[in-house]
Amino acid sequence: MHASKSGIAQTTAILTIVIIVLAIVAGIGWSGIVTSTSKTPSTLTTTQYQDLVALAKSEGTVTIYGQVDTAAWNQYITAAFEQAYPWAHVVYQTGTSGDNLNKELAEAKSGAVHSDVIEQLQTNFIALENASAIQAWYNPVEVMMGYPSSLLDPTNYTHPFDLNQYFLIYNTNLIKNTSVLPKSWTDLANPIWKGKLAIDDPSRMSATGGAFAILRQNMTQSQWTTFLQGVAANQPYIASSSGAVYDDVSSGQAAIGIGATTDVVSGLSKGAPIGYVWMNPTPILATPVGISKGAPDPYMAELFIEWVTSWAGQYAIGASSRPPTFGPAAQATSLALLTTPLPASYTQVQFSNIVAHNSSLYVSTYTQIFGK
Repeated sequence: MHASKSGIAQTTAILTIVIIVLAIVAGIGWSGIVTSTSKTPSTLTTTQYQDLVALAKSEGTVTIYGQVDTAAWNQYITAAFEQAYPWAHVVYQTGTSGDNLNKELAEAKSGAVHSDVIEQLQTNFIALENASAIQAWYNPVEVMMGYPSSLLDPTNYTHPFDLNQYFLIYNTNLIKNTSVLPKSWTDLANPIWKGKLAIDDPSRMSATGGAFAILRQNMTQSQWTTFLQGVAANQPYIASSSGAVYDDVSSGQAAIGIGATTDVVSGLSKGAPIGYVWMNPTPILATPVGISKGAPDPYMAELFIEWVTSWAGQYAIGASSRPPTFGPAAQATSLALLTTPLPASYTQVQFSNIVAHNSSLYVSTYTQIFGK
């Protein structure tokens, strides 16, 4: 019985991939073909899809606030969406996660909302949800695509976009003997890295703050504090973001750092002197998308989210060097440049789940120790 189910599953997976490839070739994306293939409540019907397209077409424009470089967004994501819907127009505004969060919260408070879709760090969506700045919406494409339930929001406020993994990065011109590299996160407190380490500001609760919060789960408060003090004693370069850490390491200002797959993949594609080492546990952080509450173009927002969570949208994200949330699309695009895959035995931890209810405690500790 188990073998029979496995065979059926494999056959279904193969057929799904064939259909997806045909959709990409045809340039219509996933949402344009799934609508007539299933009658289950979790999928779109042809009528529902056509109605949404008609309503979205009457609006015509979708405005998105995000953190992706504008050139990369427009080259890959805007271009692919507007190819699928030639009548559509994407207005994309980029900024840092912090600056965007302040703008998004201010617009929600004033009632003068200009964005339709928000692309933000998972941790910042907590603040947006608490401020009633985003709108819950059920997206049937997520179920159709088979995303793992652990990567989906059961409240339907957020929807898959990309998913960064964080690891140790190093400058290959400065580190020739890789045996000296840290074997675990706690090795960052080793004095041999004094003046050679770059981290993003831990109080931002992004890469470094998340990685350190994960370690706290298996340490006493005293052990964790001692570890943090050891890292601080190494006088690390404290950058504004994981992207800035990548810049410090790739330029040679720092020898090692905590970096994101997005930046490393982009750097490797350009021949940068950058290397990476997976650490266990491996911190991961989703950057989802959500619909602004009071969005001026709500149907365009829904259509964009249906598209961006489809294979076509996820593939476009991967082509821009960002790892999409949908695993097969990531492996077919951005992560293909990582010749050393994440070891199967390593544990991936979504640190937003850890810091969601204790962020102020982590922030105060980091600020006290690292002075930010």
